[in-house]
Amino acid sequence: MYKELAKKGLALAAVNPLDGNGVVAMFYLQGGFTFPSLVGEKSMVIATSYNVNSYPTNYVIDSSGKIVASFDRFDEAGIRAALKKLGIE
Repeated sequence: MYKELAKKGLALAAVNPLDGNGVVAMFYLQGGFTFPSLVGEKSMVIATSYNVNSYPTNYVIDSSGKIVASFDRFDEAGIRAALKKLGIE
């Protein structure tokens, strides 16, 4: 989904305060992911700021920084619907 929608305005970042760089790097390599990821203390600050209580938590955030949708699991249809409301499809 990221590769498809990045050219249409989607920005994506992963936040992982629980795993180290090596674990995240292996996950990215195996999954072919190309979007940025924050790991460690900096990611904990972001996770705390957005009240992340479970993993994965997915937020759709508009260009002003407002959370417009949230999901406590990966829900591609829901994420796509939220992005469509922002004009990204």
